[in-house]
Amino acid sequence: MVLEAVAFQPFVVSLGVGGIVGFAMGAFLKHAIKWIAIFGGFVIALLAYLQYGRLVSVDWQGLGNRSYEAAVQAANKTQEIVYTISDQYDTNAVTFAGIGFMGGLALGWKV
Repeated sequence: MVLEAVAFQPFVVSLGVGGIVGFAMGAFLKHAIKWIAIFGGFVIALLAYLQYGRLVSVDWQGLGNRSYEAAVQAANKTQEIVYTISDQYDTNAVTFAGIGFMGGLALGWKV
């Protein structure tokens, strides 16, 4: 019985650590995304106001295209990082840590 508990311990630790890291990441991402959106909205409103006052000329189509390209590059880089990490670690450890991480991420996002 004690031997079985010792063999199961790495999975429990992996779930717990993944959950704690996920919770911290969820809370951080929620707040970071909110502040980035506020800052981006402020910049767009400032550009619109300056264009309204005829102080600057803004190419809105070009701005939209560049922001789309930046979002695609960020998504591709994130996918590349995830694949690199998953290739370097044991599949079972990543799976159990991932379960805890995703649960913690969801809880951290709600905080």
